[in-house]
Amino acid sequence: MGLFRQAVILIKTKKSVSGLLKKSREIIEREGRGRREPGQAFIPLTWQEVGIAASHDEQDPQIKQEELERLLTATSEDQTRDIKKIFRDISRLQDGIEAPAQLFTILKDNLHLEKAALLLYDPYRMVFAPWAASGYDRTTLRKLRLPLGSNRHLNRIAGGQTLVLSDRDELVDFQRCFSARVFSGIDRLAITPFIFEDKLLAALMITHNARLTSDESRHLLDEISQQAAPLIFRFRDKKLESLKRENLERPELLAERMQALIRRGRETDHPAVLMKISLEKFVDIIIGKNPYLDSFRLHEDLTGIVSTLLHEFGIVQPLGPKHLLILVYNMAEMDSRLLLHHLELTVKSFFWELAGEASIGFDAQVKTVYEDEAEAVDAFSAFD
Repeated sequence: MGLFRQAVILIKTKKSVSGLLKKSREIIEREGRGRREPGQAFIPLTWQEVGIAASHDEQDPQIKQEELERLLTATSEDQTRDIKKIFRDISRLQDGIEAPAQLFTILKDNLHLEKAALLLYDPYRMVFAPWAASGYDRTTLRKLRLPLGSNRHLNRIAGGQTLVLSDRDELVDFQRCFSARVFSGIDRLAITPFIFEDKLLAALMITHNARLTSDESRHLLDEISQQAAPLIFRFRDKKLESLKRENLERPELLAERMQALIRRGRETDHPAVLMKISLEKFVDIIIGKNPYLDSFRLHEDLTGIVSTLLHEFGIVQPLGPKHLLILVYNMAEMDSRLLLHHLELTVKSFFWELAGEASIGFDAQVKTVYEDEAEAVDAFSAFD
């Protein structure tokens, strides 16, 4: 049973709200076990001098010491220092679903990436899209999508090795992913796959970096992917397995379901409650600690968490880039505070960036709806 499926309880009375909060605490406590303090490695460090994390979990690939030594002897003193720092920082990735953005910051800063993007798989659109990026214009960030099966080069990285392309006939396969200005300046392109249990979780795309010409650089990227892929799975993919983003209503069904929820609330003698909540404070804190994270993707992650938690007794719909509209039935308006408190605690359990924050708040506006959809529209119009 998924994380949120355990948390979802129909809210019918104040007692059930309290039960939901109690369940939330149990989930968060369970989720928090094993959460480490900042700077503490998730897995034991056995090579302290270089910060390489070697896990006792057989599923976690280990970097061979002889391979590391070969990489270090083939690089300059400055590059050696960068390599040591990269692996040390990867071993200290914080446990949260935006760990890929942390990873991208580590790689950009230490590999001095001018233009690069970390693409994650979006299962709802069936494309690899940038979750974190640097150096690209907005047109490129909008166009940079790799649908499954649409590019012959995706099959070439299935073995787990970095692919470097410099032939113009090969680069042209990626032309539609970039703006004309950006593509005109690309003379080589590297793609490093992050694979765990035969699943391609992410791909690092680099288009401007002088170090891409050396075999040692490609080997280094391969070792980085082997180190980081299990952490991406553990910190992000595994946590999001229970999120059902398909629960978001299609526009043509929204009015029908809104009516059904209002009618159900009227039949049980409880009005529906309409809430407008802001995600802006949550986004600002997380982006502040992950400057290259795509805010749109972060908003989707937050929306997925909220919609999954509330799906069985309400509607959740994005309302512009910063807000969500929530309609909940069988709940008194005063109970909305308990629900929002529970919601904040649960959201925090998915993001290490929020773990140390005091109450953040959704800046919620709340209205009751007694009769029908028209009243809900009127109530919504009354929001600021």
